[in-house]
Amino acid sequence: MAQKRMFSKTIIDSDVFLDMPHSTQLLYFHLNMRADDDGFINNCKNIMRMIACKEDDLKILITKKFVIPFESGVIVIRHWRIHNYIQNDRYTETKYKEEKSLLFLDENKSYTLKEGQRIQNGYTMDTQNKSKNKILDINNIYGQNEGQKEEWEKQFDQFYEKYPKKVKKQDVKKWFKKNKPSNELFSSMINSLEQFRASNDWQKDGGQFIPYPSTWLNQKRWEDETIQNTPQKPIGKVNFTQREYSEDKLNSLYANQRRKIK
Repeated sequence: MAQKRMFSKTIIDSDVFLDMPHSTQLLYFHLNMRADDDGFINNCKNIMRMIACKEDDLKILITKKFVIPFESGVIVIRHWRIHNYIQNDRYTETKYKEEKSLLFLDENKSYTLKEGQRIQNGYTMDTQNKSKNKILDINNIYGQNEGQKEEWEKQFDQFYEKYPKKVKKQDVKKWFKKNKPSNELFSSMINSLEQFRASNDWQKDGGQFIPYPSTWLNQKRWEDETIQNTPQKPIGKVNFTQREYSEDKLNSLYANQRRKIK
């Protein structure tokens, strides 16, 4: 197996990739570095423990289709062939041939499931419910309001109204529709947002350092600490007493000063 890996900027510079939390991006890089020559990995959980990533990070990679999970616990880097080209004299085929047989390379050189395949893994992530013939929300990692379809819309309206930068509204709406945060978490997010609104970083230079609301949500910025504005004490007026000196007094002061210099 090769000891060096490549990364395509087409993938890692995309908005989808950069909008993910930093810990999720870190996990992606480590998985790529430890994959075999076909992009397969069988010790994902061990890698996550080693770099202190959480299960949520892997779920995000699966949902965003950067990796594909198998029932055996093996995963594959979806864009592996875009990142890496290994010469035949250095290439060692993966030993996970059964999992590889479920995939094909599409026209963009990305791994794709063959038609009719349905994959599960240890995270109980069914990609399709055949009885209802629709894709399930497999990444509700932020809360429990799964059945309350109207609650997330109220949360979205409240959040977007309070957020000072009004951009990418549909991306924000998609985030709430997908993640449906619990009431407790949403309350924490709003409290954090109020602190950010009053922070130095968000108020200086006309708010140019305020991130997009979708970025703030995807990176879980509500968990960050904020630096609040602190009112500066006014500088007190200094009173000086004006003194008047006679000509003889001034000559005496100058004479004393000249003697000190000598």
